[in-house]
Parts: sequence; structure tokens; C-alpha cells
Amino acid sequence: MPLLFSPLVLKVGVESDQEKLFGQENIAAEWIGSESNQGRAHLTIYDLSLDYIARLTQLFHQCVDSLPDDWQSHPILFLTPALGSKDSTASLFNSYCKVLPSLAEHREIYFYPYGRSACLLALKQIEHLFKQENASKLLIISIDTHQRLCPKSYSDIQCYEEPHITACDSAALVNVEYSNVGLVINWYGKVALTRVNEPGQGVANLFYLFNKQYQSSIDAIHLPLNNTSRMANEWLGQLSEIASSLSSDLKCFFNGVRIGDLGTTIGLFNLLHTQNLYQKGEFESGQSILQLDISDGLYQSAALFGWENEKSDAA
Repeated sequence: MPLLFSPLVLKVGVESDQEKLFGQENIAAEWIGSESNQGRAHLTIYDLSLDYIARLTQLFHQCVDSLPDDWQSHPILFLTPALGSKDSTASLFNSYCKVLPSLAEHREIYFYPYGRSACLLALKQIEHLFKQENASKLLIISIDTHQRLCPKSYSDIQCYEEPHITACDSAALVNVEYSNVGLVINWYGKVALTRVNEPGQGVANLFYLFNKQYQSSIDAIHLPLNNTSRMANEWLGQLSEIASSLSSDLKCFFNGVRIGDLGTTIGLFNLLHTQNLYQKGEFESGQSILQLDISDGLYQSAALFGWENEKSDAA
């Protein structure tokens, strides 16, 4: 089932030019220095006095005008940070409803409060909506902001602890349709972790599943990295598990370093980047791109994408 993802909003800080966002050059961040916050950042909102939910709500407010006229007729999937409790997630949704009151009346809303892994964890629901529910299209909304940009919400966290991370405001509103041309999901896997798991165990389990269930050539890979060794250590020692599937011309993408820490939005951003690579002809329909996502919470996920077009259908 080919799926075509059309971004109506894709914004990191004030940057919305997709040629730049999906390019090869680093996008310059601003240096923010204050008593409560210091470091590099891509800011959409310059007010650093907002708490976390208030900042997310303002970012959502900036997306509302880009909703299609018929948005209430289609399922909506919200990808949100892992807020830690159902009450916090409900509070976020209630704040969104204050911005867009008719949202409360929508009958088909799905929440994925899984942080960086939210996008890939939503893939099965997306396929189900098209295959079983006969949806004609759906909308994905992903919004996040870095905790360093909400210092009052995290007074117990030292904001100077990781100044090498580029903190980001990010927002994406994406229309998804079943199409004759688009991304296909060749393989998908997820694992749930506990605190007793050793670093890298989740990724090792994912790669074990890949080898057992699919075993196909991987021509490119999106790897999670935001300039912290903690995140890198989750996958760095595990690549040998899929070494036999890695193409000799393997390309690796580290958008978390090139752009910044997009949090929840990174999964959808990487998926859109994958689609862009196929659309620009940098990868052929027979080549595959793996995406690995590691959340700060329970889940880790991965998916292998391919591309289908009308020519291959005709053949």
C-alpha cells in the first residue's frame, strides 16, 4: 500500500524551507544566553517564561490556520511527547481544544504519547485506517519543544548540563493519502523496555527481529543522534547485527545533529526526509531505507521503507 505524505506545515524554529530542512548543510542555530537558559536553539517562540504545555499549545496554534477545510471529516493522529501520565496527556489535549474548540467534537482522534518513537508506532494504525476503515486520507500532527526552552517547568534540571544539544521548537502537520506513488512499509518492528535493560538491548532486539522476519538489503539508514553519548550508545554497538544486510554504498543520516533535537517530531521528519530522497531520485524504487527511533520512555521502533511508483506498477 503506497502512502504519500504531504506536509502542510513543517517548521523547525522559523525555518520551513524543505530544501534546507532536507539538505546536507547544517542549519545555523541561534545562541541563547540568559540566567535560566544557555545554548544553541531553533526558536519559533522567543518567550522562555512559558511552561511546557503552554509552549506546545502556542506551537499548535500556529498550525491551525493550515488545517484543510475538511479536516473534521478525516482521522487525526497526534504525535506527542511522552508526558508521563494520562492526566498530562489529557491536559495537553484540553489546551489544544481551547485553541480549536471544534477539536473536542471530533470523533476520530488518536494520541501517540511516545516521544521520538511515536511516528513509527503509529504506522500500523495508519495502515489499518486505510485498509479496514476505508479512510480516504488522514492528518498527522506532531509538535514538540526542548525542555531547555521551558526552564520554569524543569527547575530541578540544570539547563547548562547539555549545552552542546541544539534545542528546537518543531511542528509538523501532514496530510496522508493512499496513492499509486509513495512510500511502502516493507518491515516494521517495536520493542518495549524496562529500566533493568542494558543500553543497546532494545536495538539489539529490533535488529534480531529484522534478521528473523525480513533480511533484505539496507541502502540507507536514519540513525538517532542528538550529540549525546547516551543515545549513540543505544545503537552504536549493535550495527554488527545487521552488517550482512548493509549495502556497500550505505548512506547514514543524522538529522538530530544536522538540525537539532526535534524530540517527538524527529520520527515524522525522518519519514518525510526518506520520501524526499525518493522523490528527488537519490534512491531508486528498488532500494530500501531503514529508520530507527529511540524514545526517552518505554518504546524503541524501526521501519524499513521502500518506494512504489506508477512505472513499477505498469511493469
